[in-house]
Amino acid sequence: MYYTKNWVFHTKITLFLLVGLLSIYPTVFFIKNRKGNSQEIVEVPGAVIWTLRIELTLLLIIPLLAGLMAHGVGFFG
Repeated sequence: MYYTKNWVFHTKITLFLLVGLLSIYPTVFFIKNRKGNSQEIVEVPGAVIWTLRIELTLLLIIPLLAGLMAHGVGFFG
């Protein structure tokens, strides 16, 4: 019952799922471009770079939310 009434927990799980969904595009890009000549330079699109930056930011927030949960923040019950 503790987790169902805690908005911090739901936010943390949502961010985790969002990181998983956001990682699909860069993963597909890197898998498509892993084949080829080792001398070839592959230009990484800006969208892939920004997606990775957003993912890392969200991954930074998730442990902060876990710390808030450990201190009892977000529980309405």
